[in-house]
Amino acid sequence: MNSAVTEIPTWWLILSGIFFALVALLFLVLCVLVGKLITVVAKLEPQVSNLITKVDELVPAVKGLVVKVEHLTEKVEAIADSTKGTIDTVGGNAKSIARAVDGIATAAAQRFQQFAPLLGTLMAGMRIFNMYREYKGHNRESKKVTVEVSALPAKDGTEHGKKG
Repeated sequence: MNSAVTEIPTWWLILSGIFFALVALLFLVLCVLVGKLITVVAKLEPQVSNLITKVDELVPAVKGLVVKVEHLTEKVEAIADSTKGTIDTVGGNAKSIARAVDGIATAAAQRFQQFAPLLGTLMAGMRIFNMYREYKGHNRESKKVTVEVSALPAKDGTEHGKKG
């Protein structure tokens, strides 16, 4: 029987040895890192437990604050509803006041329109009367102007009509 034995090439054995050494080295590095991680976790465990207890102590206070905030929210909503009702009431009253003032202004304007022609006629009559008085007063003043010669000084420094 003929048996053929094949040999593994040498380069393959060298390459496999290099990879085996690298895997073994990486495994050792990984083991060292896991050990350090365990020590870090052991050091952090008391700090984490302290934080957990502090959080547990804060939970009731936070719950109390939540209740207070909810209560304040309800109060603010009630105030907002009350304010809205007040604004609606005041707005309605303001509208009715505005309507009343508008009605009064309309009535006053209508009353003034009734008397406007009479007032216009009276004003025109007063202007005509004043113009007439001014005209008559101007003519009177022109008639009243007289000059007395005796009150003027003479050329020699004495008054007219006096000797002296």
